[in-house]
Amino acid sequence: MINKGLAIIFLVVIGIQPTPLHSANTILPPINDAATYKSGLSVPNKVTPKTARQYVKQATRIVGYTKKQWKCLDEVIYRESRWQYKADNPVSSAFGLFQQLELDPRTGLRKQTIRGLRYIEHRYDGDPCTALAHHNNKGWY
Repeated sequence: MINKGLAIIFLVVIGIQPTPLHSANTILPPINDAATYKSGLSVPNKVTPKTARQYVKQATRIVGYTKKQWKCLDEVIYRESRWQYKADNPVSSAFGLFQQLELDPRTGLRKQTIRGLRYIEHRYDGDPCTALAHHNNKGWY
């Protein structure tokens, strides 16, 4: 289970005012780059599957995911996008690493990560292993 206190600290440190998530399509407030830099979590200059994976892994460490939860999230994202942060689903409006619906294609890695982790927090009580189990059963999460 995610340490909710750490999750809130993570959001505040990178410049996001934590708000309750009411749907997967919640629009995130602007992210403060200076605060992100101070947290030690900065978006790589060149986003590749490898650097995207490293970035998300760092974010999950800050939030408090266990190794098992990271492995589950890693598998979910691999299945959804092969770690391509600009992955575009041709049969739906899903886009990005987490294949979020109606996500603007200009959305960067940082916002995709925060939105994806918020979605898992809301829909699966913060447990990516539950999301993976759902994916195993339904083919989507």
